[in-house]
Amino acid sequence: MALMDSLKEFYSKMEEKYYAFLDTIESRGVPVYKIVDAIEAQNIPSFPVALLFLVAVLVLVFLGISAVFFASGTLEVTVQDSGGIGIEGASVTAILDNKTLAEKRTDFDGKATIDVPLGKEIDLSISRSGFVTKESSYTATEVAGKKIITMQAQIQTFQKTINVMENGTTRLLQSYIEVQFSCTGNGSFGETKSTVNGIIQLDVPSDCDSLVSTTYGDYSISNEAIFLSSADRVDLFVEKDVLVTGSVVVAISDNSGAPIPGVDVSLYMPTESNTPGSIFQTKQASASGTVPFDDVPIGRYYIVVYDRQGNFSEYDGLLEKVIQEVSKDRITNFTVVLKENVAGKIRLQIQDLKSTESIEGASVKLSKNETELATIQTDSEGKVEFNVGEDIEYNLLIDKHGYLIKSVKLKPSTDYKISGIEEATIENSQSLLVKVVDETGQPVENVRLKLRKNSDGVQFGSELVTGLDGKAIFERVEEGLYYVYAVKPGFGEKNSDTVSLSSRQKNELQLTLPIGFGRVEATVIDESGAPVVGAVVKAVDSATFSTIDEQSTDSDGKKVISVRADKEIFLAVSANGFVQSISTPEKLQRDATTKKTIVLEKAVQKFSIDLEGIYLDNELVSETGTAALNTGQKYTAKFKLRIPAGSAFDEAGAHIRTGAEESTAIEKDNLYITDVRGAFNSITRATSYTSPQGQATDAQHITAGNAKWANITFKNPGPGVYDIEADVQVRDEARIGALLDVWYRAWGKSGGYIRDPVDVVLGNGETSADKQGLYAQASKRTFSVGPSALCGDDFCSKFSIQNMRT
Repeated sequence: MALMDSLKEFYSKMEEKYYAFLDTIESRGVPVYKIVDAIEAQNIPSFPVALLFLVAVLVLVFLGISAVFFASGTLEVTVQDSGGIGIEGASVTAILDNKTLAEKRTDFDGKATIDVPLGKEIDLSISRSGFVTKESSYTATEVAGKKIITMQAQIQTFQKTINVMENGTTRLLQSYIEVQFSCTGNGSFGETKSTVNGIIQLDVPSDCDSLVSTTYGDYSISNEAIFLSSADRVDLFVEKDVLVTGSVVVAISDNSGAPIPGVDVSLYMPTESNTPGSIFQTKQASASGTVPFDDVPIGRYYIVVYDRQGNFSEYDGLLEKVIQEVSKDRITNFTVVLKENVAGKIRLQIQDLKSTESIEGASVKLSKNETELATIQTDSEGKVEFNVGEDIEYNLLIDKHGYLIKSVKLKPSTDYKISGIEEATIENSQSLLVKVVDETGQPVENVRLKLRKNSDGVQFGSELVTGLDGKAIFERVEEGLYYVYAVKPGFGEKNSDTVSLSSRQKNELQLTLPIGFGRVEATVIDESGAPVVGAVVKAVDSATFSTIDEQSTDSDGKKVISVRADKEIFLAVSANGFVQSISTPEKLQRDATTKKTIVLEKAVQKFSIDLEGIYLDNELVSETGTAALNTGQKYTAKFKLRIPAGSAFDEAGAHIRTGAEESTAIEKDNLYITDVRGAFNSITRATSYTSPQGQATDAQHITAGNAKWANITFKNPGPGVYDIEADVQVRDEARIGALLDVWYRAWGKSGGYIRDPVDVVLGNGETSADKQGLYAQASKRTFSVGPSALCGDDFCSKFSIQNMRT
C-alpha cells in the first residue's frame, strides 16, 4: 500500500507541474487550453495523453538518428587472378575500427557478399593459399555495391633437372655448353648456367609457364621452349652450329664388296701437320654399310673405323693417307674396305690401388698411336675387352671420377692385365687452367682442347671446350710434362708449348689461337638517301650484347669495321638529329666483307610496327600486297619496330603470325615461319594459335622449328628503330590464287601495356576475362599465290575454270 501511495503522490506532483507548465504557455499567448479542454471534455485526462505524445516523439527521433548513423547495405566482392578468372575459396574479411564486421569465403565464381555500413570506410583483407594477401578499402555509398579484387599468385621456386642431350640421341652432351634460361610467364626471370656433363640444376619460378632456353656460341637448341606444367623430365636437345658446311658420306665394305653394318665410323679432323687431330662426330654404319655426316664445317677430314664385334681390323684413314677436303654445300664421299685380320683382344681389369677392389663404371678409352678408336665402361668386375687388328701396343686411358687419370699401354693377350688406379687427393693430383685468346688477347669460346703427354702425344683425360671466358680446367692429372692441342673447327688449330705440371706451382697456360677477322661495311644514309657524316656505328655481340667496336662514318657515310670471324653481331647506329637504328644480326665470314645499309630517321612520332615489304634475296618483291608469291619459295618479311623518345619500357616486343584468321594450326596454312632475326633477347615460337583464350593449349605447341607465330622480346629497349626479319615459306602444294596472310603487332610494357594496333578489349592490361594477351588485335597484310597478273592495285582476284561437258 505504501508503494501505491507513493506512486499516486508522485503522479499528483507531476500532474501539478504539467498544469503549471500549461498555465505558463497560456499566459504567453499560446491557447493550449483549447486543446486540453477539448480532450478533457471527453472525460479523458490530458496529462497521460501528453505523456504518450512525448514518448512517440522521442521514438521517432531515435529512429531518425538510427537511420542516419546505423544504416547498412551489401557489398559483392569478386576475387580474381591476374587472368581474370574467379578464385574459389578466398577468405574475404571486412574490418571497421580494428574489429571484424564479417568474414566470408568466395564461391565457385570467386564471389562473396557481406553486410557493410553505409557511409563508413571499411578495410578489406583477402587471402588465399597460393596467392599474395591483398588489402583494400571500401566506402558504401549505395545499398548494393560491387568491388573486384585481383590477386597475384605467390611466386615460389622449384628445382628442375635439365638434361642437355645430343640431338637425335639419348646421350647426354659431354662437352662444355652455356645456356641462358628465361620464362614466358615471368619476364624478370633470367639465369645462365653451364655444364660439362650434360646436367643442369635450375631453380624455376612457379609462374614460369614455359621455360625458354638459348645457347651461347656454336650450339643451337632444337626445343627452345618447354611447357613446364606438362614436363616431368626436362630434356634439351642441342646440336652444333656451323658457319659454312658440306656433307660427308662413308661407304663401308669388306674385300668382296659386301656392306658392313654396325661398325663405329668416326669423322676426324687432322692437324695441319697431318697428325691425329679431333673427332668431329662418331656414328654407326647402317644396314647398307653407309654413314652420312651432315653440316660438316669446311676443311680437311679423314675416316677412322672400329669394329666392336672383332670381325674386322680397325681402319685409320690418316695412316692410309686418305684425307679429303669438305667444300661448301657439296658431298664428299669416302670408301673404306675393312680387312678380316684380327690379332686378338686387349683385356683390362681396373682395381682400387689400395683396397684392390674392382671398380665398376670406369671409362676406358682405346687409342692407336694418337687416334681414338672406342670407349667402354668397366663392368661389375671392373673388366673391359677390346677387339684389335694388330699385334702392337695400344694406348688405354682410364678415367673414373674421384681417381687420378691413368694411361697404360697394352698388347693383345688372352689374360686380363690388372691396373690399379689411385684416389685423387689434394696432395697427389694437379690441375691445369687453360685460357685461349685470339690475336688481340680476347678470350675465344667453344675451342676444343686436348691434353697430351709430351713424351708420346697420347691424350690424357677427356676433351674439353672453352667457355665464354675462353677457359677450361683439366683436373686429376699426375705430375709430368704435357702440351695442349687446341682447335676451333673452321677457324684454326694450335699446339701449345710444353707445360710442366707440379704441385709446387700454379699450373696455368695461355694459348693464342688465331681466328681471323671478317668485315662489315656500314653505309649510313638519311631518308632522302644522303650520306650521314660522323654517325656512330657500334658493332654489338648478339650473344652477350656487349660492344665489340665503335667507329664513326666518313664523308661518304661509310665505315668498315673488322670483327673476329666467329662472332655474330648487329649494328647500333646513331647520329645527332636522328633516332638510333638497330640492325638484324649477321654472322661474319673469315676474310670476307658483309655490306649493310642503315637508313636513319629524323624522329619517331609514336610507338608502332610496320611491315616494310616481302623480299627475295634482298630484292623487294611486294610492298603493298598486290604482287603474288610463288609456291615452294622462301621469302623474307622485313619489319620496323619504332619506339619514340621518352619511352621507358621494361620490355617491348613484336608478334608475327601467318595463316588465315580462322586457322588454328600450322598444318592448315599455305604460309609459315621458318626463322626470325633481330637484336632481341628472347623468342617464343609455336605451331598453334587458339584465340581468344587458348594460351595454355598453345604453350604446349611451342617449337624451335617451323612456326605459325613468333613473339620476340627486347629487354629495356631504348628509343629507336629496330629491324626485324622473318623468313616465310610458301608450301609447294599451295593452289594458285590462294591468299597468304601475314599478321603483325607490337607491344611495350611498363606497368601497363601500350599496343599497336590498339586492342579495345585488353586496353592497357596484360589480359582480360574475355581475351588473353597473346591474342591481341593485329594488323594484316594479304598476299596471294600465283601469277601477279591476277592481282590489281586494291584487290587480288581468283578465277576458276570448269569443264561444262562433265
